Amino acid sequence: MYCGLAAAVLCAPASLRAQPQDQVRAQEVLIMAQEKLALAQEKIQDRTDRAVERAIEKAQDVKVRFNYDRKGGDEGTYRSASRQLDDRQYEKALEGFNRVIEAKGSHIEGALYWKAYALSRLGRGDQAAASLDELKKGYPQSRWLNDARALELELRQNAGQKPSPEAESDEDLKLLAMSGLIGTDPERVLPQIDKILSSAKSSPKLKERALFVLAQSRNVKARETLTKYAKGGTNPDLQLKAVEYLAAHGVKEDRAKLDEIYQANSDLGIRRAILRGYMASHETDALMQIARNEQNAALRGEAIRYAALGGADVWPLYSASGPIEVRQAVVEALFLKQDAAHLTELARAEKEPRVRIDTIHHLGNLSREKTGDALVTIYSSEQDKEVRRNILRAFSNQRNAKALIDVARKESDPELKREAVRQLTMMKTPEAQEFLLELLNK
Repeated sequence: MYCGLAAAVLCAPASLRAQPQDQVRAQEVLIMAQEKLALAQEKIQDRTDRAVERAIEKAQDVKVRFNYDRKGGDEGTYRSASRQLDDRQYEKALEGFNRVIEAKGSHIEGALYWKAYALSRLGRGDQAAASLDELKKGYPQSRWLNDARALELELRQNAGQKPSPEAESDEDLKLLAMSGLIGTDPERVLPQIDKILSSAKSSPKLKERALFVLAQSRNVKARETLTKYAKGGTNPDLQLKAVEYLAAHGVKEDRAKLDEIYQANSDLGIRRAILRGYMASHETDALMQIARNEQNAALRGEAIRYAALGGADVWPLYSASGPIEVRQAVVEALFLKQDAAHLTELARAEKEPRVRIDTIHHLGNLSREKTGDALVTIYSSEQDKEVRRNILRAFSNQRNAKALIDVARKESDPELKREAVRQLTMMKTPEAQEFLLELLNK
C-alpha cells in the first residue's frame, strides 16, 4: 500500500510536480509513506524473529521430552513405517525402514527384521533372507534373532509360494475369536494367544491385538502371560507394547510388577512407558519415588511433570544445585499447578539464566493479577539483559501496557527501551496506542 502511494507521487503529472508547494507536499507524503513502510517491515521482522525464537524453544522442549538419549533421530520414521506395516502398506513401510537402516540409529535391528517381514509379505523371499542375514551378521547379540530364525523357517517353507490375501483376512477372524473367548473360555484361548505372539507368521498388528486382549482380561494366567512379555524374552517392540498395556490397563497387583520392570530395565522407552502408565492410573506415589531417586535427569523431569498433573506437591524436589533439566521440570510443574508464589520465588533466587528465563516465561503466562507486580519488581532489580528482555515479553503476554510504558519512559538501555516500544506496537489497547502517538508527536 505504501509503495503504491510513493509510486503515485513519483508518477504525478508534470504540471503538478512543477508547482513548488505541490512538490513540498509530495515530498512530505513520500517521506511519511517510506517511514510507515519501514515501520511495517520492522514489525514483520520482529514478528518473524519472535516466531523463530518460539520455534527454537519448542524444538528444544520436544527434544528434552521425547528424544532424551536416542541416537540417530530415527524414532519417528520407525514408528511411521511400523504403522504402515500394520496397514499392510508394505512398499511404503519398506521405504521408511530403509531410511532407518541408512541412518544407523537405535532402531536399526528392528528395521532390518521388519524390512525382511515386509519383503516376505510381498513375495520377495530372497531379498527378505538377505535382510535377515544382515541382521544376524551385524548384530549377533540382537534380541530380534529369535524372530529372525522363525521368519527364516517360514521363508523356506513358503519358497515359491505367492502371498495369500486369505491369510490376511484370517487374522481379522482370529482377532474376533480371541476377543470373544478370553472372557468365557480363557483356559482354551490363552495357549492360542501365546502361540500367536511367538509365531513369525503373525503380523505386528495381530500380535499387538493379542496383547491388548490379554490386557483387557482380569484372568490370572492372562496377566501372567502379559507380564512375561513385558519383562522381556521377546523383541523390543513387542516388549514395549506389553509394558504399555500392562501399565495402562493394569490392576493394583500389577504395580509391583511394573516397579520390578522399571528397575531391571535401562531402556528409556520402557521406562517412559511405565511413567505414562503411572500417570494414567494416578500412581503419584510411584512417580514421586522415581522423581527423587532416578539418576537420568530427563526421566526425573518427566516423572516430576506427571506427578504434578496428578496433584502431587513437587516443590520439595527443587534443588538449586540439581541438574538443569530437573530444575526446568520443577518450574514447568509449578506452572501446571498455577503456583505463582513459588515461581516468583524462583524467578528471584535462581542463578542459572536458562531456568530463570523459563520461570519468567511461565510467570508471564499466568494472570497479571497474580504475577504482574512481582515481574515489575524483578525487572527493576535485574542485571541480566536477556532476562529483562524476557520480562518485557512477559508484560506483553499479560497485556500489561502500563509496565511496558514505564520501561519505555525510564529505561536507559537503548535496546531494552526499543524492545519495550516494540512490544507496545503489537498491543492494540488504548493505553498503548496513546503512548505510541505521544512518541510520534515528540
